Amino acid sequence: MVGGVLFGLLISGVVLVGVTIGFGLAAWRLGPALLTLLLSTTAFSTLGAFVSVAVQEVFEAQTLANFFRFPMIFLGGVFVPLTDLPPTLQVLARLLPLTYSVEALRTTLLGTVSGQMALDLGALAGFTLLFFALATWILQRRLD
Repeated sequence: MVGGVLFGLLISGVVLVGVTIGFGLAAWRLGPALLTLLLSTTAFSTLGAFVSVAVQEVFEAQTLANFFRFPMIFLGGVFVPLTDLPPTLQVLARLLPLTYSVEALRTTLLGTVSGQMALDLGALAGFTLLFFALATWILQRRLD
């Protein structure tokens, strides 16, 4: 899990620095963006840990990962803003960690850091704790 977080941070950090330099963004945005990336990669690494301990076979892990991945891709605000989704799907999108990653990064990169970003980062930290606790609980049950 630590390796996944470090790899994700390295790749995301390189892209973030490139975007900052390439588009002439203010350097002060790097701090909040890196914090967002840290919490995002940690949340998604713990989600991967949860998926990997919840199944018996690799094939099952791929299937279970898709169960999380596909809704996040389409409902997380990457392609379609949450405000354009029907109310029911907006509620469902709020149950997905990618929604908070997208919102926090968008807020940071557009330079509109606000109280909403604190809620997004708190949600990412909450997802990290939830997925870690679930993975630990399942692994503990398997070892007993």
